[in-house]
Amino acid sequence: MHIWMYGLVWLTVCLLSGCAVTKKAGEQMAHLTNQMKGEYYLQHGEYREGIATLKKALTCHPGDANLHYHLGRFYLALDKISPAYQYFHQASDIDPSKADYYFWLGVAYGELGWLIKERQAYRVGLKLDPDHPQALIYLGNNLLRNEEYQAALDMYQRALNQDPTNAQTLYNRAYVIDKLGRTPEAITAWKIYLTNYPKGQFARRAVHHLNYHGNYEYRVYLIGKRRLVIPRIGFYPLTARIEPATEASLDPIGQILVNNPKLVLQILAYQQNNLSLAKARALQMKHGLLDRYPGIAAPRIRASWFKVPQKLSIGDRTHRLDSSIHLFTTQ
Repeated sequence: MHIWMYGLVWLTVCLLSGCAVTKKAGEQMAHLTNQMKGEYYLQHGEYREGIATLKKALTCHPGDANLHYHLGRFYLALDKISPAYQYFHQASDIDPSKADYYFWLGVAYGELGWLIKERQAYRVGLKLDPDHPQALIYLGNNLLRNEEYQAALDMYQRALNQDPTNAQTLYNRAYVIDKLGRTPEAITAWKIYLTNYPKGQFARRAVHHLNYHGNYEYRVYLIGKRRLVIPRIGFYPLTARIEPATEASLDPIGQILVNNPKLVLQILAYQQNNLSLAKARALQMKHGLLDRYPGIAAPRIRASWFKVPQKLSIGDRTHRLDSSIHLFTTQ
């Protein structure tokens, strides 16, 4: 039984038992039932079914703002922006007390390219609910597109007070701090993002920003067809002993080698003016991986070492890493 059916059952029981169901009570019951229907269709992705059902309800209850709101959500999900905008606009006109209505009206404005109206809608919503997390994020995004970086940062900081681990907000916060030229803070913000989200294309972009600023606590290595984000490969000072955290970070590389027996891993160790330490670290990494993944044949991991720095070009900058490990695969 769908959730809204419970409301219909309740109303039927009242009628059969002789309860005095007033017009107002009937309208409230219809509103509740239609709201449940709207949420059901949204949660199950049944947008066209939702449109067919709620449009019928709208003919009987044209003043129900929630019906307009849900129809707007359905049309927006189907990428039909113009009718979505019209329904959101109608919902906010009927009931101007709901922050959600203004937020989604702002989303529709944004999809239509009406950025000033989009911003205004979010701000109205935030007056009604100053902690509305989506309105804070989307207003921040709107300000970011307009290169109002400090204002965008203020919105992202407020949003993170509500949800400290929101991926989009953490990334965009780091980006706008970077744009403001506050490099030490930006490096910290990029690392916070990567601590929470170390995989995917945005993680790789975050690493690019870090590396551009000369911070190599994370690197991106091309292993097979994948570009992996790997934390800095660390050794105890003046030794070839690998730090425990590094061993775990190499697991994705080992797993790819196990799954693709055609790949050969190349380990390149750089140590300025210390060839013996570079050699020891390269070989230690090789043997560490072989011990951790005994299914990998030893010839499939090749080690090389150099007593010069590694030079890396990132954007318009070139960095020199006096102590470094570089990884890639061949076939």
